[in-house]
Amino acid sequence: MTVPNGKRVPTPSDQRRCKPLTDQVLLDHFTKRDSQFHNVVGLYPLSKDSKVWFLAIDFDDDGWKEEIIVTKRVCENHGLHPIMERSRSGDGGHLCMFFSEEIEAAQAREMGTALLSEAAQKTHIRFRSYDRMFPNQDLLPSGGFGNLIALPLQRLARDAGNSVFVDEQFNPYADQWAFLDSVRRITAQQVNAIATLASANTGPLGNLAKFDSPIPHAVGQEKETDKQAPTTGNGSLRTGSRTPLSNADVPETITIIERSMLEISKTNLTPLAQNAVRRLAAFANPDFYRAQAMRQPVYNKPRIIYCGEETVDSILLPRGCRESVAALLTDAGCTVTFDDERNQGKRIRVKFIGSLRAPQSEAAKTMLEYDDGILVAPTGFGETVIAADLIAKRKTNTLIIIRSSSLMEQWRDRLEQFLTVKAKLPPLLTPTGRIIRRQHRYGHELCRDTSQGYCRLRTFPDYLG
Repeated sequence: MTVPNGKRVPTPSDQRRCKPLTDQVLLDHFTKRDSQFHNVVGLYPLSKDSKVWFLAIDFDDDGWKEEIIVTKRVCENHGLHPIMERSRSGDGGHLCMFFSEEIEAAQAREMGTALLSEAAQKTHIRFRSYDRMFPNQDLLPSGGFGNLIALPLQRLARDAGNSVFVDEQFNPYADQWAFLDSVRRITAQQVNAIATLASANTGPLGNLAKFDSPIPHAVGQEKETDKQAPTTGNGSLRTGSRTPLSNADVPETITIIERSMLEISKTNLTPLAQNAVRRLAAFANPDFYRAQAMRQPVYNKPRIIYCGEETVDSILLPRGCRESVAALLTDAGCTVTFDDERNQGKRIRVKFIGSLRAPQSEAAKTMLEYDDGILVAPTGFGETVIAADLIAKRKTNTLIIIRSSSLMEQWRDRLEQFLTVKAKLPPLLTPTGRIIRRQHRYGHELCRDTSQGYCRLRTFPDYLG
């Protein structure tokens, strides 16, 4: 439905009028050449009672051919017989599994998730692959249909060799209909066996970091001590059960480079070891499961949040994973060393002129014991004054990133209240290089910016070094 400003909004479920699916509609899909693709038919896999006749996993990243082949062979190791379809664009493919009877979508997806997790131990399966299943929901969303997948064998795409079923050399089968007729379907017992096996081991998502509540207590209750005691140290993520590695999976020695992130070379790390390293910085997204449980749309809500990054030669993890990655590799027989290339910043002359309450002093003392950490505390605890005390003790120029301009003003006022900075500040310049009058005393030594502005920076000013 289109509104006057041109934006499209979902049509209410009680006002939807779907076109009937007729033989002519299907015939147009299979035979009609329409450059606008108005004749393409799509399918919503979920039935009204949240069951499915098939499961499809979408692969369309660089290296999708290797990913789909490895996942297919993992399926075959479990006695399944999936088939591969090249996508309409030709830049990806679907791994399709057909069932002999309707299967609960949740169980089918649990099986698919477990198969992906097993394949990830043999090649690089990206975490977003877990979000590219059809269906992408365990339950039919309230007022919706779930996600849509285009039917294969669309004529115009088929002319280009796409939207067809292919063999392991990615060549189309000569007779597509005869091939489909020969496909062996998967039974409910097979689906249940794989899902049960995964649950009995590490779960269908495999080994992931665990997310702990910083101040655990029963729902609806609040301990008196919770109001005063923040969580300090290295954050609220902890390593789950690690994937067991052997010395054949890792090199004899490895040097991890510490910069803005930990840079871990892939050289001589097996796919199993690389997967284990990545999973130290990945955890299940609670927002996805909360929305799914409430039958809300899960679009753009990843099942797994991955805090790492990737280059051709290296895996990049947050610095908070330093201890866990060292333990993982050391336990496998690898000697781990670290090369510290972090920016040490510039020394500044700064003095804290405030005073801390006992809980604040304890939190600040604990934070100073770590190079990296997260302070989680209730509103009004005094995080800003603790930060000012830490800046004075570290005596290093500091970048403060804040989510809104109103908070930025609040931080400015508190820093000017609790800190005295003695420094010759460099000139403050406009983007065109013009010198402007400085409005605040600590514009460079204690640089503040909103998170949105920080993300827009293409190059970093010298004073951030």
